[in-house]
Amino acid sequence: MIFQLRLRVIIAALAAVVLVGIGCWRLADWRMASSQTEPSSDLPQVTIADRLPQESEGSFYPQFRLQREKVRSRQLELLQEIINNPNTDDSSKQSAMNRLLSITQAMEMELKAEGLLKARGFKEGVVIIQDSAASVIVSGPPLDEAEEEQIRSQVAGILKMDSHQINLINRE
Repeated sequence: MIFQLRLRVIIAALAAVVLVGIGCWRLADWRMASSQTEPSSDLPQVTIADRLPQESEGSFYPQFRLQREKVRSRQLELLQEIINNPNTDDSSKQSAMNRLLSITQAMEMELKAEGLLKARGFKEGVVIIQDSAASVIVSGPPLDEAEEEQIRSQVAGILKMDSHQINLINRE
């Protein structure tokens, strides 16, 4: 009974993570669309196109996300099997539930951080959370040190890490 309740809570949390991710993604799209106004003729023209990926790398990000989703789906499926197996001892079930919860939390943080990258004007960006660090891959021309530090700082805030734990990779 308690395990079924915990399972339902975990499934509800997973659904909430997915909904939050979709909401962040749509909010970033909405903000970008609403910020596009007619440029003033006396202001310098700056476009976000400077940060768009080149055609040759266009498939990296979707392929990476698809592969990450496949791996995570399989992990979640295996954990559900462990939790639902009547022959599994309580300790193993608890460990599986804890791992399931940590995966859903990582998914939520990655979605939020990727939404932040999109809101900053990057057409593509991927966040990968490891145990004690994270990698951020963004598309576009090389960034200067100030831009890199700003991205590290903002992503670190979302991931609850220090900025020195964030590895920033720029794909031209």
